Amino acid sequence: MNLILLLSALLGYVLGSFPSAVIFARQKGIEDIRKTGSGNMGTFNVLRTAGKGPAFKTLAADVLKGVGAAAAAYFIFSEAGKTSIYFAGMGAVLGHMFPVFAGFQGGKSLAAFSGVLLIISPALLAGILAAWILMYHIFNRIAVSSFIAFCLLPSLIEIIYAGAGERLIFLMAAGGFIGLRHRGDLSEDIKSLI
Repeated sequence: MNLILLLSALLGYVLGSFPSAVIFARQKGIEDIRKTGSGNMGTFNVLRTAGKGPAFKTLAADVLKGVGAAAAAYFIFSEAGKTSIYFAGMGAVLGHMFPVFAGFQGGKSLAAFSGVLLIISPALLAGILAAWILMYHIFNRIAVSSFIAFCLLPSLIEIIYAGAGERLIFLMAAGGFIGLRHRGDLSEDIKSLI
């Protein structure tokens, strides 16, 4: 069982490491998106520096990394049940943040995490997206909106699932890593609001 969970995490990590932002920005002549704009390997940096087309492709590919990791782990390692999904999901989140195929310099993993949520809890994903959209309309700041939406995660889990066990551990760990990746942007956003 432990080997299956390790393989699930490894599968997720490899899929999460696919450097979609680098590839799609390069198609628009940007040699390395990590050296342009905010330096982040994510959708918003691609949008600001390469345009809507590459940004949409990046978003779709990053969400699919999470979906693919969760779905593949569930079907390949079905004997481990949903636990394999959580390990693969965490692998995808960490793979996007620290991609082996891009020098371990990745993005913040919101889209990959959203892809995992699409498989394990569409209702929770809808709640987080609704919270993010509301906060973005109030503050007009990506990092602040993301931070507040993820701070609401425990309440949303309790409302939707009432004691989620392994799911709660995965969601809180992934949310914690994503929050840590946003700390620099969050600090800048807060300074600009004051």
